[in-house]
Amino acid sequence: MNENYAKIFKKYKDSMKRNMKILMPELGDSELDRAIDWSINRRIKDHQVEIDDNYHNQRTNINLIKLYEYIQERKPILTSYGCLFTQHGERPNPLYEMIQEFADRRNNFKKKMLQYPKGSEEYNRYNLNQLVAKVDTNAIYGCLGAASSVFYNVYVATSITRQGRSSITASIMLFESFLANNIKFGSLNQIIAFIDHVLQEKPNRKFSDNDILDNSVSKESVFAKLMLSCGYRWLPNDEDMEIIWRMVQRLDQEDLNRLYYKNNLYSFFDNEVPLEIVTDILKELDSPFIDPNNPPSNIQDKLDVLVVIVKEYVYYRYQIIDKIERVETLIRQVDLTTDTDSCIITLNPWYTFIADKVKNEDMKIKHFDIDAVKLMEKENLNEAGDILKKDDSEFIYDFKNDEIIKRKRMRNPLMVIPEDSLRHSIINILAYVIGKLLRDYFDRISIMNNVTNEAHPFCLMNMKNEFLFMKMLLSDAKKHYATLVEVQEGHVIPNDPSKQLDIKGLEMDKSVIPKSTKEVLSKILYEDILKSKNIDQLKIINKLAVLEKQIKEAIVNGSTEYFKPMKVKSIRSYKNPMSTQQVKGSIIYDLLRDKNEPYINLDEQCPVLVVKTKINKSILESSRFKDEYPDKYNLLIKAFYDNNSIVFKVRDQEYLFNFFKATTPNNAREITSVAIPYTIPTPKWLIEFIDYDSIIKENIGAFPLESIGITKLDTNSAYSGIIQL
Repeated sequence: MNENYAKIFKKYKDSMKRNMKILMPELGDSELDRAIDWSINRRIKDHQVEIDDNYHNQRTNINLIKLYEYIQERKPILTSYGCLFTQHGERPNPLYEMIQEFADRRNNFKKKMLQYPKGSEEYNRYNLNQLVAKVDTNAIYGCLGAASSVFYNVYVATSITRQGRSSITASIMLFESFLANNIKFGSLNQIIAFIDHVLQEKPNRKFSDNDILDNSVSKESVFAKLMLSCGYRWLPNDEDMEIIWRMVQRLDQEDLNRLYYKNNLYSFFDNEVPLEIVTDILKELDSPFIDPNNPPSNIQDKLDVLVVIVKEYVYYRYQIIDKIERVETLIRQVDLTTDTDSCIITLNPWYTFIADKVKNEDMKIKHFDIDAVKLMEKENLNEAGDILKKDDSEFIYDFKNDEIIKRKRMRNPLMVIPEDSLRHSIINILAYVIGKLLRDYFDRISIMNNVTNEAHPFCLMNMKNEFLFMKMLLSDAKKHYATLVEVQEGHVIPNDPSKQLDIKGLEMDKSVIPKSTKEVLSKILYEDILKSKNIDQLKIINKLAVLEKQIKEAIVNGSTEYFKPMKVKSIRSYKNPMSTQQVKGSIIYDLLRDKNEPYINLDEQCPVLVVKTKINKSILESSRFKDEYPDKYNLLIKAFYDNNSIVFKVRDQEYLFNFFKATTPNNAREITSVAIPYTIPTPKWLIEFIDYDSIIKENIGAFPLESIGITKLDTNSAYSGIIQL
């Protein structure tokens, strides 16, 4: 074999040799070497690659082999985008210092924020400060991608986004594999690589199977587990299965056990020893385990033992090469949704699994309520003993009956009931374990990308638990969801909708939705969806129908609370002001307003209410408007027929205003919205033209009906009675 090839393929050859020895123990080393060399030489093809050094503005063409040798020798930092960076310390890096300063500032503000109850003045102040620091940090990326910036470098900017995507998808891979064995093999080679990786861990194993496992695993069970783990665009044929079965047949008992429990979490905790560790942790707790990032000192040692055992038996630390492509089509079982830098995962299967196992075990946390308000005020959760309240009623602990649990919660919304205390503790045991595995996972990524090395593996990139949600509503759109927050970074949130309900991205939470509507829709979302065991679709439709009636009656009676609140900026700040709804609507109002009505000053920013209207020739000519407001009628009817430009003056600047586009046919002309000042009642001359249906749709249509199985057949309506079961 070519000497360069030998260097490149050494790891591959070693792996192939190990696996071939399992399949063909009768073959010697020299025979295997010749066979593998022949295979490599037959298939290998070198390629030309182009290196663009935009730091020195140089382009170079080299062979792929040469690039590999360079990477092996110089160890540049590798990114998912294919951009190479010099090692830390080789060049001054002022951007790193800036980012670190902003990040440290944000962390300090967050620590101070969490010392106060959510919603308090102090909490909001420090929350605003940490958000500003976050914006400052992210703005550096914006500078890197802006051609006008002194920091501009398109490769660096693209590397940030691509590396972020790669890192978050790597996290998804870990969650789905570790918690559900949901990352399937896509080829025979992937199964062989999996077996090889597990076998290579043998020198580092710390535990004896006799001390950890109840029973040894059969070869048939291991084979079945491997076969059931296939399915990513590939299923093994008879020949493939024969190869895998021969490999399994030749493994010793310890390797069989380890193969079976990798990514097989729940089967592993069916064993007495690991389950007993979890049970002992729960029994040891004097107060609920609330913060997985800061566990009580009396369970720390047992938690760490649990981590080491799980790490050895269940955790599979190796990267999936095509992870980004896989995530696009993956039917997820664990990762519910993903944001730019975060994942929301479900640990409910783990909770129900462990809760059933320990239902007959007596524990201190089963006998105490917790004062949530006082708990929030505690900086050190290990000192929470004085805020526990003994439940004086006859002890009845209920795992299954949600109605009993619901009534217990309602008895005192500011108390955390024992059922929730145990649930938090069970969930956070696994959250602590996952946090430690993520630390190892990212350290390994860092090593593989030459950011760190085996001697100093600590990676700055990491993930930690931030929230515990009781329930979550998802929509089809990315980053659009609603949650009930139970715990935030170790701080229990009281059972209060203003503090628990967190809405992200949903249309019903947009600034253009009237406050009155938000309050009603938020209440339905909180009480009838997120707080309800069973979602009653007809009940929700009925409440929306009541809201529809209230909206119409309120508008008829002159109320403006359901009109769309918007801001209109100075007309000079718009590139094309006449195409902007609130500007055009403001001009129409200023042209039609009564003399005693205030005008909308388009020379400065001001709030307005946009009123959906239906004003066309037919309505104008058949209405009382013609007789009651002849001047306004003549102005509008002329616009409908002639559509001549009107000179509209703002200070010293004149603007040409047309009610309609020049291309709009005469018979299709209609004014669909008028803006009015924020502080006035609905003008009497406008009431006749209000489009009630459109306003109702704007208000109610923002509710995420599709997320609860209600399908709108008519997209022009706010809702329908058609229910998807």
